[in-house]
Amino acid sequence: MVWKYNWTNDVGPQTESHLPERYYAHSGEPGLIICTWPFSKHPGEDGVRYRDEVWTGIEYQVATDMIFRGMLDEGLAIVKALHSRYDGTKHNPWNEIECGDHYARAMASYGVLTALQDYSYDGPEGIMGFSPKLTPKHFKGFFTSAEGWGNISQIRDRGKQENEVAVKYGKLNLQQLKLSTPQSSSVKGVKVYCNDKEILSTYKVNSQVEVSFNNVELKKGDNLKVEILL
Repeated sequence: MVWKYNWTNDVGPQTESHLPERYYAHSGEPGLIICTWPFSKHPGEDGVRYRDEVWTGIEYQVATDMIFRGMLDEGLAIVKALHSRYDGTKHNPWNEIECGDHYARAMASYGVLTALQDYSYDGPEGIMGFSPKLTPKHFKGFFTSAEGWGNISQIRDRGKQENEVAVKYGKLNLQQLKLSTPQSSSVKGVKVYCNDKEILSTYKVNSQVEVSFNNVELKKGDNLKVEILL
């Protein structure tokens, strides 16, 4: 419903009919309108304040939710449109203005990364999960944890999937990875390597492939690899 009634490739007709209090998108530019009334008359000044504006923070939040719900193209379309407004020629890409300069709500952009990676992390339990929704056959992304950060990657090729967690700073304690494969029922075997040395592991298949092993502490420069035979 939000995609159908709030999204537009040109905010002009909407903003000309219902003047926004502040302009963050102009005629000819795409955007996501805060509120619309597709089944009733626009309430005018009796409606909620800021109803006719376009906020980058809301756009990022909606895009994130759409991606999590499987609406990848729609979510990325909103992000692309937002970036087309803040492309450096018309507006500063490092200052996505809302209430004021460098307004905090635009930091919702980080949610888009989380959604595209379908990333999850439970520090106390030592569990990490990721299931790339974009280029799952050859993916490289970024993770943050309680005490460190680094890269996550996934490669699928010739009946095998390899997932890697590489620590670039700090440390990371893990004892389980939750991963996704094209068809979980087709998993034929799993091996786990810590710094290229195989370690004991078990796995079970639910909605994801849950790979468990004794707790490992990864420090800067260390990596953990899971090889799944499909």
